[in-house]
Amino acid sequence: GRVLGAGAVLRLGGAHLGGYGESDVAYAYRQLSRALHPDKNPDIPRAPVAFHRLSQAADELRQGLNEQRAALQMLVGAMGGQATPQMLERPQEALFAEACRMLSAVSGVVGEGEVPPPALGRAMAAFARSGIFYSCQVQSLLSEWFERTQLLELYASSPMRTAYDCAPKRHRAQFLCLLNRAAIVEAKRFNDCVRGSWPAIMQTFPELGLWRDLREAVQQRTWDSSNEPCPPENAPRSRSRECRRSRSRSRRRRDEKSRSVEGHRRRCSPDGSDRGRARFDRGREVENAANRQRDLAWESRWTTSDDPAHVFNKGKSHERADRRNRRHAIETHPRTGWRACRWGRKWRSAISAILPSSLDSGISLTSQEVWKLSYSLWKDIARWAEGNIDIERVLGLFRADHQTPKVFGWDKKAEAPTVARGLEPGTPPAIWSYVPSTDLFLVVAEGLVGVTAEGMFAENPPGYKRLPLALCYKTKKGEKRRSKREGRERAREGRRKLQEKGKGERESELENADEHRPVPPLRNPQESRRNGTLEKFIEDNELNESVAARLRSCSLEVQGRVIEQGWNVLESARNADAVVISRIRKHQDSVDDGRSRSPDRRQFSGELIFKEGDWHCASCGAHNFARRLECFKCNTVRRPDEPRNGGSAASTQASKWDIQAP
Repeated sequence: GRVLGAGAVLRLGGAHLGGYGESDVAYAYRQLSRALHPDKNPDIPRAPVAFHRLSQAADELRQGLNEQRAALQMLVGAMGGQATPQMLERPQEALFAEACRMLSAVSGVVGEGEVPPPALGRAMAAFARSGIFYSCQVQSLLSEWFERTQLLELYASSPMRTAYDCAPKRHRAQFLCLLNRAAIVEAKRFNDCVRGSWPAIMQTFPELGLWRDLREAVQQRTWDSSNEPCPPENAPRSRSRECRRSRSRSRRRRDEKSRSVEGHRRRCSPDGSDRGRARFDRGREVENAANRQRDLAWESRWTTSDDPAHVFNKGKSHERADRRNRRHAIETHPRTGWRACRWGRKWRSAISAILPSSLDSGISLTSQEVWKLSYSLWKDIARWAEGNIDIERVLGLFRADHQTPKVFGWDKKAEAPTVARGLEPGTPPAIWSYVPSTDLFLVVAEGLVGVTAEGMFAENPPGYKRLPLALCYKTKKGEKRRSKREGRERAREGRRKLQEKGKGERESELENADEHRPVPPLRNPQESRRNGTLEKFIEDNELNESVAARLRSCSLEVQGRVIEQGWNVLESARNADAVVISRIRKHQDSVDDGRSRSPDRRQFSGELIFKEGDWHCASCGAHNFARRLECFKCNTVRRPDEPRNGGSAASTQASKWDIQAP
């Protein structure tokens, strides 16, 4: 029968449960020993064997924990770090993370794909600046990895497989990609030769063979152009109109120059003697030497950069040659000379467009454009693999696993949202757990892309400006016109449906109404202009529907008065609707009753109104209110016998404002 491992016996480890420590082993052994003890199961003859197997499994797990801690300390020490007590308590997750870190460091320092010397120097500097590799030295890391076998043999050991089994699925897929790329880097460094520890690693991780099969299938699809017609070798290239014009102009210019030179030669030697021809040739040599000196002096002004990768301004012929060379690099394999198929050329051109030049810098692997392009390429490969059982089996390594209560043995619990381990609750389920973007770029764009610790780059000319993914593909003119025409048709159809819907609603309202609104008479141009001004006033002041309807229902005189009182109501008032309503009420009262709601203070009726206690100044005769003790005009103090209400002192009556004599 099937023999269960120690982790399966104690129900510890696995991708769904994660790592474990001594406390977890003791707790699991204590719980299971109570149920499997022979004294509690006297009727089961195999109970003693099961209990003995339980004790052996606990010992195996404790011994495995010691081996995993030793492997973790070895990896961290090789990177220049030190393992913390938190890492050693449950070492599976930390061991797996440090193993991935080691593979990334080796691949990033050595370089993958096409890496020129300037990019390799920048990779060394980026590795030294990075803080994720502890205080690791490049030379010591390379010597530990390539010259010794302890680190490589560690990847073929059982502690590494246990850590792999306890990791989430997305981390396992990333580990397989890193391990395979490390083998490719070693083969490239030692002329297609690898060390003897790699077959043991392949046996420890058989999933690695499936991933290598998928890489080979994608590579074969990229360079398989057998179903496409081969381009003719000596096919005449069509020249552009600008090129033809420039060549014709240069030919015309050469003809004119030759005619002028021939005429000058005849003038120098009318008789056609050799002496005149020699004198002409000496003049031409002097002129050519002066031109060369002038050209050298002009070029020296611009060729003062010490940078060997400095690019100077080139002519159109050089630009055309650069474009032709870049297109040839995209379409052709640099070592084998294979020509990529149409599918491969499409994706290789897109990868080359979004990546910077290898002589300038590298783009981060977490860039948004790199993610977009890699996910689009991965979806295309997934569609291509539909129906192929072998390739779909490999894609299962990268599909997201959906956990349910049944996975943990909780059949009686209600179904909960499926969330992968390590993600936040409420995260929507994903289709893919990991997308191998770096591997896709290295396989599809083989000979064109390089990856180092600095980032990713392509074999583009120096100073190349990257393009976003949206501009990598341009639609043809016919497709553009077709898409525009379809867009216009869709917009026209939408407007027609809206009109029909509105028309039907209006007809239903008219049918259900008791009385129909009479048809308004035709208006003259002056009334139309007045209505346009009113609508502009309503729109500028943002009046609501009720206020606007009330203003429209007013008479023309009231509307004119409301507008004349002030146009920018919204700027001068906090509530424009309330101000307009108050204006309408005021002017409606004045128009209907023949008077205004408030007296017009600008008009003077001619008669003075005196109230009780008012007085006239004896000096200037100004009218002062009763509360004033001195004249507001000449500051004369009011006398006790000052006349009030415009009368004499005897005829006036005393008031509370009068000043009593001492």
